[in-house]
Amino acid sequence: MFRESGLSDEELTRGWPVYDAMRAELAVGQLGDLVNDARAVPDWSSVIDVLRRKSGNYTVRRPLEFGAALAGCAPAVSTRLGTYGSHIGEAFQFRDDLLGVFGDPAVTGKPIGDDLREHKATSVVVLARELGTPAQRRELIRLDRLDLVDDEAVFRWQEVIEATGARERLEDLITGRVASAHEALDQLVIPPEPRAALSLLALRCTARTR
Repeated sequence: MFRESGLSDEELTRGWPVYDAMRAELAVGQLGDLVNDARAVPDWSSVIDVLRRKSGNYTVRRPLEFGAALAGCAPAVSTRLGTYGSHIGEAFQFRDDLLGVFGDPAVTGKPIGDDLREHKATSVVVLARELGTPAQRRELIRLDRLDLVDDEAVFRWQEVIEATGARERLEDLITGRVASAHEALDQLVIPPEPRAALSLLALRCTARTR
């Protein structure tokens, strides 16, 4: 679609480097997500790296930089859009991870604790391991080793994760990322319409329930 879009050669040339970076990051992040099983106990830095590549950059940051490149924006604008997009992209995935554990099935359309059933090493799962007491960690490991995770196990898993403070900590991280994104947005010299659109985007990415 990009090649056949009718954009000029100059515009295409500006856009390709950002597009290629986005595609490569997504491929690496997707692979990391597939092999990052919670039972392998990945650490926080590994999870954040996958999160940024697979979702954080792909959903918000790189598309904004891509559009800025096509529009011929000044480097300062692209940089600040990238900063904004990086923060909102990470907050988007943090929210997604919370919904994967605590989301309402009637709203999300997925089974309760869907990510837990699939043993996904998401940010909230890994954070719970890092924040938990020795007893809580042992219980999290026990639950993670279950081959078939039924509703009762999911409810217990949710209780332990909540008790570690991981859910609250991730909510704080979302709030912090959104605040940092708005700081970057405040430094942008752009018309009111795109500024309002970016503010709305931040809200829809991070305050969603599905």
